[in-house]
Amino acid sequence: TRFSADLGELFEAYVGRQLGLLPDATVLPEIAHGRRMDELSVDWFAIFDDCVVLVEVKSTRPTEPVRLADSGVAEALGRTLGHAVGQLNKSASLVRSRHAGFEDVPSDRPILGLVVTMEPFQTVNMPFTAGYLPTCEIPFRVCSALELEHLVTVADISVGRLLLDHLGDPDKTGWSVQSALAGHACIRNKIIDDAWASYPWKDEPNEQNT
Repeated sequence: TRFSADLGELFEAYVGRQLGLLPDATVLPEIAHGRRMDELSVDWFAIFDDCVVLVEVKSTRPTEPVRLADSGVAEALGRTLGHAVGQLNKSASLVRSRHAGFEDVPSDRPILGLVVTMEPFQTVNMPFTAGYLPTCEIPFRVCSALELEHLVTVADISVGRLLLDHLGDPDKTGWSVQSALAGHACIRNKIIDDAWASYPWKDEPNEQNT
């Protein structure tokens, strides 16, 4: 449990760093609210001119029932991702109602959602599989960290506009975030480049095994 908690905090921070690469977004952290200020919103808010993206981070991976799509898949998805969808609904409602503490998050534009997972849930956005999750009141997608690392490098269109068009297209219901990147120009991900540059073996010559 302690390891999972520490990993969750680190992964949440990592997702925030990735969102910080977006050149045209204002990124805000989670907001404490409630009578005792002991309730928390989604983990991140990415504010664009065209929309607001609520980002809930889950340091989770597909369990065996999800990977095998066996009789336990509904319970497994509800346990791992159900709370994340609930967080999107609750935070969207608080933004729209101008709840105290949420004044810096605009309510005058469409609200979208992303649930970012540590590992890919390959079919989770498909209508059949998504039916195992609670109903979400805003357009949203589950995306992996890998998809997010690619998404933030899109250079020829605002990521906010890209997500707004993709999630709002009824012909693309259930399509992954990765599919929205097709045909778009991307730059390198500075965070990943910096991480690679920190490794001691980066300058070692490649040797072909014999």
